[in-house]
Amino acid sequence: MYLGVVLVGATHGLILLPVVLSYVGPSVNRSSLKAAREAEGLAKKARDAEAAADMKARAAAGLAKESPQSRGPHNNQPTEHTNL
Repeated sequence: MYLGVVLVGATHGLILLPVVLSYVGPSVNRSSLKAAREAEGLAKKARDAEAAADMKARAAAGLAKESPQSRGPHNNQPTEHTNL
């Protein structure tokens, strides 16, 4: 009998209580959620713009360092010129 009471109590505490509290709990503050999403969107746009500028700078630096003849024909990797 004692074991049954303990098991029912544990079941309510671990399963039923969190489910009920998730339904009854505090509501979402829509204005703060909207502000957080907008801030996240702006941060993502800034990261994307920074990444694009970085890629352009790397491409410009890469073009200035190498000529098209120094690349391999199929794999777009620099070829090694060794004398055998």
